[in-house]
Amino acid sequence: MDKIERVTKKIRSRREELGLRLEDVANSLKRQGVEITISGLHRIESGGRQKLDANLLVGLSNILDYNFFDMLGWKAPKENSNYSIKEKEKILVKIHTYDSSKAGRIDLENFTEEALMVEDEISNSVNEGIIIKIKGNFMQPHFYEGDVLLIEKEKFENWQELDRKIVLYEFDGETYIRKVLFENAKGYLIAFNNRLYENIEINEKITYIGRVRKQINIRDLDNIEF
Repeated sequence: MDKIERVTKKIRSRREELGLRLEDVANSLKRQGVEITISGLHRIESGGRQKLDANLLVGLSNILDYNFFDMLGWKAPKENSNYSIKEKEKILVKIHTYDSSKAGRIDLENFTEEALMVEDEISNSVNEGIIIKIKGNFMQPHFYEGDVLLIEKEKFENWQELDRKIVLYEFDGETYIRKVLFENAKGYLIAFNNRLYENIEINEKITYIGRVRKQINIRDLDNIEF
């Protein structure tokens, strides 16, 4: 068995070990700027595609949390290149599940503790922020079930500066996550399942907590509009 074959077998075994579908990996790669189809990934895992470029390997290494460059005896791209494998550490965090089919309410008193591999540079933000795991598919195509989001707490900003961002806020003693949308100078908080739940006009009774800043291990969201 040559090195490439060992890597392709490891890609499949690692994906299955993490409970990820081919579709999950393909979507995550796309978010990192690596375009590949589900059938293309299947060909890699089955040994039908023998060419593995550095961009693809970096993406797979980050998503599957395994350094495939070491298996090939290659050097990973340097930090100042467009692609790099970032140093990570495992930390124990509180994770709150958000059911995207609901009105947006999150019970911050209810959580599970999980060990997550996160980049060193954001470990402090993860420890100090609020971690949300997505349940359901109403946040597609931006997020998928099982995605883990980091919400950074911050002081209040002008609501208009948050247009088309995903925010966490408090209203009437409850905490919610919704997206902000301004139309005709009026701001609204939109539930992701907006076929069932009405929009809420932003008012002085709503307390801003923070916004979604990062999908952990995938990408920054500062410049993404939803």
